[in-house]
Amino acid sequence: VEEPRVFYGEQGGFDIVIGNPPYFSLSTLEQYQTDYFRKRYHVFENTTDIYCLFFEKAIKILRQNGLVSFITSNQWLQTNYGKILRKYFVEKTNPELLMNFGGLKIFQDATVDTSILVLSKSECKNELTACHFKNDYEKGSSIDEYLNKNEVILDNLNADKWIIAKSETIELKNKIKQKGEILKDWQIKIKYGIKNGFNEAFIIDTQTKDELIKKDKNASKIIKPILRGRDVHKYSVEWAGLWLIVTKNGININDYPSVYEYLKSFGQKIKSRQDQGDNWWNLRACSYYDLFEKEKLI
Repeated sequence: VEEPRVFYGEQGGFDIVIGNPPYFSLSTLEQYQTDYFRKRYHVFENTTDIYCLFFEKAIKILRQNGLVSFITSNQWLQTNYGKILRKYFVEKTNPELLMNFGGLKIFQDATVDTSILVLSKSECKNELTACHFKNDYEKGSSIDEYLNKNEVILDNLNADKWIIAKSETIELKNKIKQKGEILKDWQIKIKYGIKNGFNEAFIIDTQTKDELIKKDKNASKIIKPILRGRDVHKYSVEWAGLWLIVTKNGININDYPSVYEYLKSFGQKIKSRQDQGDNWWNLRACSYYDLFEKEKLI
C-alpha cells in the first residue's frame, strides 16, 4: 500500500489520512499472510476484516492531534471482531464523528452497509457525535442538516457494541438485557449463509430465472429465492427479486442443461474462484442445506 505523501506534519507523521480501505476477511488469506499481520497489528484476529488493519496503520502514521477519516463497512460497530478495534479507538484516539448508513443504500454498487468515522490522535474525550442515517434521509439532500437534526452524543465508549441512540433508548436496552435472557443463552445454533464465491453468476434476477426455466423446466428445482444481508431490516425484509442457483455438491449438472450452459458462460472466472465445492459449478460445501427450507429467525 502506498502511503500518503501530502499533509506531512512538522513534528513527523501525517496531519490527515483519508481513505476508503478494501474489505475482506483475513480468514481467507494464506497462513504466512495471517502470521505476518498477527505480528504487526494489535487489532488482528483471525476473523478480522482487512479494513480494521488500515485503521490501525492510519493511526500509527498520524502525528499527534492529526485526523483520520475512513469510509468502511459498518460491521465494526456490532461484530465480535470489531470489539478489539473499538477498544483500540478508545485507548489510542478521540472518536469525533460517526455517520452510520446501515440500512440505507447510499452507494448503489456497494455490497455492504457503510459508515464514516473521523478520529483524532489524541486523548479520548468520550464525546462522540454520532448519527444513524435512516430511510427518511433523502439522497442528495444536505448531510449537515440531517446530522444536526438527528445527532446524539455517545459518552460511554468502550469495547462493547457502539449503539447510536438516545440515552433513554440505551437505558431501556440495558434494562431488557439485565432482566431478559439474551439470545446467545438460548442454545440456538447460528449458521453462516450460503457461500458461492461468485455472486455475479449464482445470484440471478427474476428475468434470468424465467429464461433458464423456459429452456429447461427442471431448472426450477435448484433455483431458490434469496435474501441478502442488506434486504433484512429491523422489523421486516424487502426481497429484491433475486434468486440463488443452488448447485450443491452431489447434484448431476447434466440434469440441468440450461443452468450448466449459463454457468459455463462465465468462463475462467467461475472456475478459478475460491469458494466452490467438488466441481467448478458447485457451491461451497455446506452440511445444513436442509435448514434453509425451514422457518428462520433473522
